[in-house]
Amino acid sequence: MSLRLKSIDDDLSLFNDILILPGIEFEARPGVHLLVIFNNSVNLNIIETFLGDGGYKSEDIGKAEPLAQPNWDIIALLEESKKYDCIVIDAHTDSDKGIWNTIQGLGRVHCFRNPQLIGLCYLNEEQKDKIQNTLLNKPYNRSTPLAFFTIFRFTYI
Repeated sequence: MSLRLKSIDDDLSLFNDILILPGIEFEARPGVHLLVIFNNSVNLNIIETFLGDGGYKSEDIGKAEPLAQPNWDIIALLEESKKYDCIVIDAHTDSDKGIWNTIQGLGRVHCFRNPQLIGLCYLNEEQKDKIQNTLLNKPYNRSTPLAFFTIFRFTYI
């Protein structure tokens, strides 16, 4: 093997231990964005079936602003995801597209207590602390903890 090919092979070997999971961002009623992460062995047809059952047509897939109206509210999506061996993350919990800022009262409690919801993605550190403190209290108690993720935003000048 040439020195150049060896160098390329070494560079690519950095990715040998990375697990890539297929996933989608699904908009459930009433406009909440959820990340649905599938098992890494899932067939693409299964993901397409999930999307179709959820109300998305093939022409909507991959569009930032699909025309489709979702068939499922958040709780229905969480229940459906069980059938597909998925995990679900609240994609923007502290935005107008997330559970925390969009759903109120018992609806929010039911969302956060659902074991299919495994994590929250937040933008604001102060909001994260407020959410974490709230989730420690009744009626939000869970049998398993939620993971918290943040999004780093980069500005290019």
